[in-house]
Amino acid sequence: MKRQKILFLIALLITPMILSFIQIESAVKDPIVEVMTPKVIHNGAQAIDWNLEDIMSDTNFTFSSLAGKVVMMDFFATWCGPCIAAMPLLREINDHYSGNSDFVLMSIDLETAAAASETALEAFVSNNNMNWKIFRDTVNMDDYYGIEFIPTLIIFSKTQYVYYSEIGMSGISDLIDMVDDLLALSDTTDPVINEIESDKTSFSVLDNRFQIMANVTDENIRHVGYELEMGGYSDFTDFWVPSTNLVDFEFVIDPATIYEATQLGITNTTVDVLVEDFADRTATENITIDIDNMVDMEHPTVSITDIIETDATFGQNIEVIATITDDLLLVDAAVEILLNGDSYKLDALELVSDDTYSIKYYGLVVEKGDILTVNVTGEDVAGKIAFDELNYSVTASAGISLPIILASTFLAGLIILPIRRIRTRK
Repeated sequence: MKRQKILFLIALLITPMILSFIQIESAVKDPIVEVMTPKVIHNGAQAIDWNLEDIMSDTNFTFSSLAGKVVMMDFFATWCGPCIAAMPLLREINDHYSGNSDFVLMSIDLETAAAASETALEAFVSNNNMNWKIFRDTVNMDDYYGIEFIPTLIIFSKTQYVYYSEIGMSGISDLIDMVDDLLALSDTTDPVINEIESDKTSFSVLDNRFQIMANVTDENIRHVGYELEMGGYSDFTDFWVPSTNLVDFEFVIDPATIYEATQLGITNTTVDVLVEDFADRTATENITIDIDNMVDMEHPTVSITDIIETDATFGQNIEVIATITDDLLLVDAAVEILLNGDSYKLDALELVSDDTYSIKYYGLVVEKGDILTVNVTGEDVAGKIAFDELNYSVTASAGISLPIILASTFLAGLIILPIRRIRTRK
């Protein structure tokens, strides 16, 4: 009981001390949310090559030597219950394709030799009747393929691209159908890009986004890629195994990048479209979009128009209001408050009306009479910068001071503990 009282008193003393030093610098703090999301590599990706020894035959194999074969790769560990449960399904698949030299089943043990010796691994393989190729991952395949959970199954095409992946095993009928499709695949036709179009004929620093739409045709599209070139600037995006023949994407280009390109005399940009299928056949086309040249003539203007101060439980809330203008486009604005040698900088200014911007500092630890040096900076699309500075004297009390908090906490502890003692005696 005495120990509990001491811990209770310590908690009362420490908690306000911690809170009194907290300075919240934004109105909303996004909660940290940890989401466990499987990250198995996307379908259509190129397989990694490796050279590993088959545990049972002591023969070395390279993955590239299996080109022309459909490969089913199972990732497992000897301690994994679901992996063990999947072994009968793998045996059934292996038996189904027995004698078919164009199909290879392999299992990859993700354990280190320290975690499971080779003898233990061989015993596991024997006990589970794993009469197919077994390798231990010594080349970090799990990192490349993004294996976070086991068992994980990956099926590769004859051209050694990821055709399908899943965590666990959902059943063998669908897997066998996929393998049969890949074994029978004989794609002799190049992909076709039927049409490329954009929703705009031109873009500019004030209208910096446009959409590209490509209509493509192929039996087994593996990848569609868009690459934009504008002088020394490039941007690209990939679509892996798209579900439709119409593939569209919106490019959004930084206005400052567009302005810099126009100043170098660049008048258009080219978007290249690349289509690849699982048979390693490709098609390419491109489209050109004009850039409207706009000139920034003036520096931006910055003027701090108001400082609004409100009480907070700890410290003060300080709102800075400023007018920032530019003749073409403002691309950046920031506020910095200097107090007793410390700097508090925020750049998430909110446009409240026309050229008026606002930002709030929450719980700034200040005392009445403290001088805040407030700097507001604006930068335009041409890289021209302007700023304004204002010294502001804090007019209100900054909430409950630390000595008062500590004294109040101590007194509260003296009062609460005897009450708890009396209740305990009763």
